[in-house]
Amino acid sequence: MAVPLIASHLQDHRSCFEKSRACVSTHIRTIAKMAKAACRTDYTGDTNAYPPFGSRVTWKPESTGLYLFVSGLSANPDVWEVPLRAVQERDKTADVIAPHIYRNGDASLDDTSTSVIRLVEEYIRAHPDNKVCLIGESNGARIVARIEHHLRSRPTRVKVITLAGAFFGTTKLTRLNQTGCTKCCFSPELRRGLEAGSAESLALLQSMQEAFPAPPPEREFDFYASKDDTHLSPWQGALPAAGKGETYHTATNTSHVEMIERFGAQVVDNATTWMQRP
Repeated sequence: MAVPLIASHLQDHRSCFEKSRACVSTHIRTIAKMAKAACRTDYTGDTNAYPPFGSRVTWKPESTGLYLFVSGLSANPDVWEVPLRAVQERDKTADVIAPHIYRNGDASLDDTSTSVIRLVEEYIRAHPDNKVCLIGESNGARIVARIEHHLRSRPTRVKVITLAGAFFGTTKLTRLNQTGCTKCCFSPELRRGLEAGSAESLALLQSMQEAFPAPPPEREFDFYASKDDTHLSPWQGALPAAGKGETYHTATNTSHVEMIERFGAQVVDNATTWMQRP
């Protein structure tokens, strides 16, 4: 009896070790990507596609729509390079931008959203009848959700697409906050706002669930998530129940930082099909 029992325990330990090794490997890849992004200064040099923070954008005189990509925390906007260029190629008459976010997202949701809301309002003033497609990943998903809510009093037609949206915050950051190791990495506003179930997160979710004003604006919502996203805990937090006829898309074997690569082509199809629909 003892030999099978020992073998069973060894198998359990081996399984636990393999899971831990996979988790550590994922975190190492994530940290490496964030470090590489933090050290970069060129940002591809394309200030038309990647407007610097606080800058004005010159919109196309005959623009037929706006695609706005918003990157996540500590990410450069050119993480969207492949899908952004694909949208530009497919919809040549639209404006397609991925603006730099205030402090790379390391601030409160109000502070990170303000300049992006201003950009969208400027576009709508220039082209009041055009559609606006808001696309965000991770912390950027929270920003596009805030923009959509801000626009509800307008007749603007809006589509929201989010990847790995940190709408509910994350228990991972909550645990890291408890250790104190996030103090040297992130602002107090972000540490509070991204904790699981924070007041900021709950207020955002409640705003998403608010009933539309009459007459209701035209809206579409698509939320993408991965069941193996260890950055968001629980991963289902990326699939909020907004009550707006939203569509959910899920994947496996995809980490938080691989979401754009995994879903980029699908997002391009989704966004351009909606934009070019009458």
